[in-house]
Amino acid sequence: KSKRKKKYEFKVFEETTEKFIEKKFLSGGTEDQILLVIRVAVEMSLLHQSKGHYPKFLFLDETFASSDSERRMEILNGLTKVLVSIFSQIIIISHQKEIIEKIPSFYRLNQGVIINKVIAN
Repeated sequence: KSKRKKKYEFKVFEETTEKFIEKKFLSGGTEDQILLVIRVAVEMSLLHQSKGHYPKFLFLDETFASSDSERRMEILNGLTKVLVSIFSQIIIISHQKEIIEKIPSFYRLNQGVIINKVIAN
């Protein structure tokens, strides 16, 4: 017997057409935003909210890479205004200068070596 691997795919419900859109029809930025929401939802579901426990940190690697400037600021605003009350640390890996400039505390690395650190007071 051959074992079939499960294939996990997601579709997005589009309200105006009331239809599901396959991933292949989404832009890279939209796909990244959906994946961000899924990551946060999975992490928050790991521990029961009713018991008042959440994961201590959220780790995001290049979350902003495929988004335009306006969308980057919206995502960052959501992270800093809403999710910061849930996660004690939000770790963001980014090469986007406009994101780095808005983050109060950061480390700049060069080939794994800290070359600059800015810590908010």
